[in-house]
Amino acid sequence: MPLPAAGAGDGATSRLSYGTNMLDPEDTCMKWLDTKPLSFVAYFSFGSFASLGTAQMEELTRGLHAAGLSRR
Repeated sequence: MPLPAAGAGDGATSRLSYGTNMLDPEDTCMKWLDTKPLSFVAYFSFGSFASLGTAQMEELTRGLHAAGLSRR
């Protein structure tokens, strides 16, 4: 679902607020990460609005398993 770009390219200074800040990690997430051993968590970023289909997720899963990054 595409989100509207507020003021994109029109010189407007205001922007829409979606109630989140992607650059400010939530405290609960950081606390959870702190409980995990080193090299336990792998982070993959597909962009802010990416949507992977079933076939893509299955291929990603196969690749992670082949690389030895399967769930422990």
